[in-house]
Amino acid sequence: MSEIVIKSVAEYVQLVCEKNKDIKAEGKKGDTLLFRGQADKDNQLIPSIGRRTAAGKALIEEERNMIEMAKYKLPTVFKRDLDPIELLALLQHHGIPTRLLDVSENALVGLYFACHDDKYTIGKDGEVIVFRSNDLDIANYPRVNEICDSYKHKENQEYDGEFMFVYAPSYSLRQNIQRGRYILFSNSLVDGNIEIKPIEKDNKSITTRLIVPAESKAQIRKDLRLLGVSKELLFLDNADMVCKEITERFSER
Repeated sequence: MSEIVIKSVAEYVQLVCEKNKDIKAEGKKGDTLLFRGQADKDNQLIPSIGRRTAAGKALIEEERNMIEMAKYKLPTVFKRDLDPIELLALLQHHGIPTRLLDVSENALVGLYFACHDDKYTIGKDGEVIVFRSNDLDIANYPRVNEICDSYKHKENQEYDGEFMFVYAPSYSLRQNIQRGRYILFSNSLVDGNIEIKPIEKDNKSITTRLIVPAESKAQIRKDLRLLGVSKELLFLDNADMVCKEITERFSER
């Protein structure tokens, strides 16, 4: 797994195209690249349900409570007839912590999120994690749905800590625009406790880490906007986000 510093959109596009050419040349039909942008390169590759609360409590302990409360409060959104993977994807879209980690089929979307700073990441180097997946792998959907449903019956779960790349039906404009896919995490058993373990960044499914220096982020964001990739586009179904982008654009003038 290589680690390369990139300082411009042009560098990034060239490297991604070279990496894509390499995997196609290897001749394994169905191999594809997926991208995960993180504004702080030191962040772990772990879904939101695997993190801890401000008090240090494992959020996975509240997984069932959060999901059932969302279903109770919003039955017309989180409907009973949703498949388990559909339910998790919808919960993720609306901000409930889940065992899904967002990735994208679009390389520029990954770069945008590597440069999309908030108050916690200003001054920090970002990164794009480039994963290698295979679209022809036979999806074990019974296993996928079993993992998605594991919050209901943790006492009967196997604890292997596996992860897999999955599709989920998309009902949102945002998900379609961002060309979203997911990584689904199963439970691990650590010292007798159920946890979600992060993907190590030397995992064989990761082909490259593209590091974006903090001082390069602002210019890359401007260049991405020129190419049509901006907060305004990627969060088109969120009026607050679109209005914030409009304000920021005119404030720069």
